[in-house]
Amino acid sequence: MRNIEGQIGATQEGRSQDTGSGAAAPATAQPARRARRTNQGIKVSDREVVDAYADKYPPIITLKEAAEIARLSPNTITTQMSRNGRYHTCAIRGKPLRFWRDRFVKEVMAG
Repeated sequence: MRNIEGQIGATQEGRSQDTGSGAAAPATAQPARRARRTNQGIKVSDREVVDAYADKYPPIITLKEAAEIARLSPNTITTQMSRNGRYHTCAIRGKPLRFWRDRFVKEVMAG
């Protein structure tokens, strides 16, 4: 066991001496990197929104319908509105809370 450790140390020392230019030696086993998430979202056109949702939802939708479209709970949407200021461009404030369908879908798709 002692000889193996000595050989590994000699091999590592040899690598550092061979690269004398200051360049790092190539690593043999690197851990896999996770993909980075971006906040760019997906851009959709007005026509795509109308084609996808016009037959199922009216132009002004309720909180429950908005939750179905976004696949979130209604509480999550109201929390995101109040705490994060999200969906402010498509909301019609009041009781009951309502949304412009096309603007809401664009906001959801934007990320």
